[in-house]
Amino acid sequence: MKQMERPKRLSGVGDAAKPCTTEARVPGVLRNGEKITYNAPVLPGDPSPIPPLYGLRAMAEENMFIGARPGTLSMVPSGMEGQIVWPKGTQHHKLQKAPSGHWMLPVGSWSKYNGNGVAHVFVANGVGLTTAPDPIKTTASPR
Repeated sequence: MKQMERPKRLSGVGDAAKPCTTEARVPGVLRNGEKITYNAPVLPGDPSPIPPLYGLRAMAEENMFIGARPGTLSMVPSGMEGQIVWPKGTQHHKLQKAPSGHWMLPVGSWSKYNGNGVAHVFVANGVGLTTAPDPIKTTASPR
């Protein structure tokens, strides 16, 4: 294990964000027999309360592509992404990295959809939201 260059806080683990200052090089063997290693944050504890997380940084180092519906993770050789043959109709969307390091899909380009940049937002819990120019700035309106 080694000290992380930049400590982080891991959330979604238990009841609150947990401080993380160390990482470990984790070995593993895939179902096809291939040996892999990756760096993972380690939460304090003996043993750590969570397994070694295979995070975005580790996935990026291995040039991973994720198939969310079938649950596949594809390891593409570096520089070979352009040789992937995607089926007709495949759409590729550029993600933005959040300060937390998570990927985000931008969804606020209303002017490309309706030409006027006005978003129509509705909430199912009985509180209606008014229309607002892009980027979305909403205000609650009474029922």
